[in-house]
Amino acid sequence: MAARIIVVGAIPCVQEALFLDDFVPGAVNRAKSKHKGFGGKGQLFARAANTILAGSAEVVQFVGGTSGDFVRSSLDELHIPHADIPTAEPTRTCTTILSTNPSARFPETELVGVPPTITSAETESFFETVQSRVARAQARAVALVGTFPESCGVDFYARICKLKREGALIFVDSYRGLLPALETGCIDVLKINKTEFAALAQQQGTSSPAETARQVITFATRFSITTVALTDGGRPALLVSHSKATQSWEAWSLTVPAITVVNAIGAGDTTAAGFLTMILRDPVHEAFRWGLAAGSASCLSPTPAAFEVETMQTMYSAVTVTPLVLEPAS
Repeated sequence: MAARIIVVGAIPCVQEALFLDDFVPGAVNRAKSKHKGFGGKGQLFARAANTILAGSAEVVQFVGGTSGDFVRSSLDELHIPHADIPTAEPTRTCTTILSTNPSARFPETELVGVPPTITSAETESFFETVQSRVARAQARAVALVGTFPESCGVDFYARICKLKREGALIFVDSYRGLLPALETGCIDVLKINKTEFAALAQQQGTSSPAETARQVITFATRFSITTVALTDGGRPALLVSHSKATQSWEAWSLTVPAITVVNAIGAGDTTAAGFLTMILRDPVHEAFRWGLAAGSASCLSPTPAAFEVETMQTMYSAVTVTPLVLEPAS
């Protein structure tokens, strides 16, 4: 079965998580346990999407060296479809430091390795691979997830956006260097967090969900985006979408359940994967509800983007959806 979702996950990594009782910068810190797996926003997105619906998402990625071999074999073990563009330089390694002691919990710290420099030939091979997948009749969405190597050129995502065909969505979970892609007018759905939106839209943070929704509408209208979803950690999320039926904007505030977080890495990617997987089936606010449920479920696992579907279903029942009244702009 060909994948319905083509995931552009240009920068995978080997992800090592070290669990410590305490962490003191400048001192010797000894780990109590560790976990090694694959990482990268696109790869975690694909893991989550295929947990919800097996075989639904294929990730296109640059991989090189023994670290790239590890990523490939790890995806194979989980039956996650992937298309690989070999690189001369090795896939990066990232390390995350996490707390094991709830009473002395310290901020999650992530050390992100240097990504490989991608050659022009490798970039073109990646683009052609995505192009061939988008052309398939089964492909219903392209997900641009996370950043891309600077060596691929500033128009990397914009070129992929322009591959959009009738009946297929362009879904974006990214914000750095996004302006060229936004200016194509091809993006249908944008899912980022509220801090990222404030930076992307050059807006000051606001306390009113309705006011934020108005800012989102202005931004979305400028770039012909149909739906914008903003997460905010454990705080209420915001969804704004333009209805084809009523030809008007609608907005909802969604509250996630309070949970004890084990590992939040990949929660945003999992939320995005759940949202896009379900938006191909359900009304947009229900799809985002499923996405938040999946993201919450993933926080209960030490492994990024790993969760049980049953846990997601339980979380779905605990996510509340409240329509917002949008007053006419003054």
